Amino acid sequence: EMVMWKYGSVARVVVALTAAVFAVTAVAAAQMPGEKQIAESVAKKYDVQVLKVVKAEEDGKPVFYVTVMNPPGDANNAFQVTTLAVDPATGDLVSQYRTTPTGQELSGAASHTPRYNSGPEIRRWSMRPAPQ
Repeated sequence: EMVMWKYGSVARVVVALTAAVFAVTAVAAAQMPGEKQIAESVAKKYDVQVLKVVKAEEDGKPVFYVTVMNPPGDANNAFQVTTLAVDPATGDLVSQYRTTPTGQELSGAASHTPRYNSGPEIRRWSMRPAPQ
């Protein structure tokens, strides 16, 4: 009888903890703004037209990738399309600069690390004729 009581108590504790985890997760999800709220916030804050909002994960954290277009006008960047990473908890932009062994670069930028590490190999590739 004592063994049954212990297992029954453990089962009740596990059920209670599981219910608490689901409740906390539901509250956190309800407080986090959705795609529509993020789109409206970014459009208003940066005076851009939001084209697309996608949920994603960056560095293990949830983000929204918001693709925006600058308004028309006489500026050089009229109609420029950019993708911004937005923190869903705060609505702030997520920095896209990363520190790498070669310095800082954008997270989506191509690496500037040479493919070849010997001088003759690099010269051979850089001096080849352009494709026709």
